Amino acid sequence: MKSGLAWLLQQIKSSEQTRRLNLDKASDLDIWNYAKRHEYCIVTFDSDFIDISVLKGFPPKIIWLRSGNTSTENIAGILLGNQNYIKEFLNNAEVAFLELS
Repeated sequence: MKSGLAWLLQQIKSSEQTRRLNLDKASDLDIWNYAKRHEYCIVTFDSDFIDISVLKGFPPKIIWLRSGNTSTENIAGILLGNQNYIKEFLNNAEVAFLELS
């Protein structure tokens, strides 16, 4: 678990929450455009980002969490449990989104 936790912490260092970027009240399209400009991958529960990606292409890449709203601990568990899939996804230039549950 330590190596997985170290990987997650390394990834989180370069991540941001919309709230901390003053985007918590922004539209999905504004968030999508911000992520594109700043080379972020969007991790979301919101399927609207998949729709935007289908219409506008990518980047940004989208990780779609299908677990429903849950605790930060459960989200970390989902991300840690899928870290190999996430690494492959982020390195694959042909895939726009990854669905995790």
